[in-house]
Amino acid sequence: MKDMKKYILFLLTSLLWVSCLDKDIHVADPIVDPIQKVDYTIDGNDLVFTWAYPSATMTIYITPYINGTLGQIEEKENNSYAFENVESDKNYTFVFKLRDKEGNFSTGTIVKYPQANS
Repeated sequence: MKDMKKYILFLLTSLLWVSCLDKDIHVADPIVDPIQKVDYTIDGNDLVFTWAYPSATMTIYITPYINGTLGQIEEKENNSYAFENVESDKNYTFVFKLRDKEGNFSTGTIVKYPQANS
């Protein structure tokens, strides 16, 4: 029993020591440049987004947030996206990210609707 207490004390001491190590992880800068500009128009109750499509080897991921809640992520390989049935009493945030064929992502380009100064 005495050996068991020493063993547990050793394990706890080791765990505390290891948890105090400096384990900063360097995250590399994104390899893929973000979409520079995303425009939108209002078509009835829909928001229609457009952007300059950078390359045929890129896929665009659009992540909508409705009042801060994650919506359905869309994947596109063109230069437009329509978000349907926008409700006037809700805030929308859209994050546009590019992904190359190797799986590298860009940082996100954020578009908010309605805009803060509206």
